[in-house]
Amino acid sequence: VSAQIAAIDNDGAVQKKQLEIREVQLEQTALDNENRAFIERQLDNRIDVYGLNIRMTALQNQLSVKKKALTNEQNYVPGIDAKIEATRSQWKAVAAEVFRGQVCAACGQDLPADKLKEATERFEADKKQRLDKILEEANHYKELRAQAESRITAIAGEIVPIEMEIEQLHKQIAEAEAAKVEPKDMDDYAARKAAIGAR
Repeated sequence: VSAQIAAIDNDGAVQKKQLEIREVQLEQTALDNENRAFIERQLDNRIDVYGLNIRMTALQNQLSVKKKALTNEQNYVPGIDAKIEATRSQWKAVAAEVFRGQVCAACGQDLPADKLKEATERFEADKKQRLDKILEEANHYKELRAQAESRITAIAGEIVPIEMEIEQLHKQIAEAEAAKVEPKDMDDYAARKAAIGAR
């Protein structure tokens, strides 16, 4: 007993016990690290469903914006078509106008030949000017329509690959969900942990 008391006083037994405890803790930590690495390897082989869902949401938002832009362009075209048709009708009406100014508006007599020629030329010049202006306006609307059609084609072309990628992501997510396996510990982890704890 005196020797044991002396050993305790000299801290030899306490230090030995602390060393044993430290060794067990280090062994336990090494085993836990080994098991964690085993689990991480299982997770590395798994498809990142969360990442796929984030990509899916981004694509769906992008698709929504594109479809709205496409609808806006498609709704814009009929208004332009109506303006083109209105200019066409207006042009036909002006083109059909005939000079009816052979009689003086003030006195009601027939205009002299030189005045008649002058009045006819003024009428024809005015008519040509109005027809040119209508034609210019129609060409402007036609250009606007062509630009809208070009944008419609471009947007529709951008929508197709987005829809295809969304479809692919749906398949990948479904496959990942079907193949989903929860990671598990190493086969001998529980036994080794119990053996270390029993010391």
